[in-house]
Amino acid sequence: MTNNKFVLIIIMTFSFIAQVSAQSAIGIRSGIVNTWPDYGDVQLPEDAKTNVRAYNVALLYSYQFNRFLRIGVEPGYIKRGAACVPGWQPIFQGDTEVFLDYVDIPFFVSGHYNIAGSEFKVMGKIGLGTSYLLAAQEQLIPLNPDQNPTTSEIDLSNDELYRWDFGNYTGLGLSYTINKQYELFAESSFYYGLRDFDKSSTSKSRSLSFNLGLNYLFRH
Repeated sequence: MTNNKFVLIIIMTFSFIAQVSAQSAIGIRSGIVNTWPDYGDVQLPEDAKTNVRAYNVALLYSYQFNRFLRIGVEPGYIKRGAACVPGWQPIFQGDTEVFLDYVDIPFFVSGHYNIAGSEFKVMGKIGLGTSYLLAAQEQLIPLNPDQNPTTSEIDLSNDELYRWDFGNYTGLGLSYTINKQYELFAESSFYYGLRDFDKSSTSKSRSLSFNLGLNYLFRH
């Protein structure tokens, strides 16, 4: 009797895995990131540039409840940052840009809608994510144009930066399905950080990403 129960559990487990796999997708995406900080009420110089350009890459897994609704997770790497950081460097030295390297784990709920019965779909998603800071760099751009920018690593052991970040995600995109199994997509997503990265000042991360990606859709 015990052996029969064990066999039944194994069969049910593999049946569940097969069913889940048949409604799942795996993929990869990458793109450019325009990232900037929210400095709160800090007074910045007129026409101050606070954004920097960076990039991201992630692996994708999603589960499809029906042809419209999916849930998923997109673990990956993202570089965020800021320019014109208040109090970071004396003004006479030049402009300072800060780059922050994160492992990022966002969870999403997404909706997918066919356009007039074609293979094109409009997609929208919302989600929550957590990020962990792996490394950070600062780049000093001298006022003298004849001098080259200098980049140095920020010592995270000094405890000047928060290692964890949390935030909200929203996104819109367009996808195209090939042979009912491959899904090419382009998307734009916005990140609204909820925690300061600099312990000495208001500095919540904001970023706008433009990504291209590919999903493989498991089918029966």
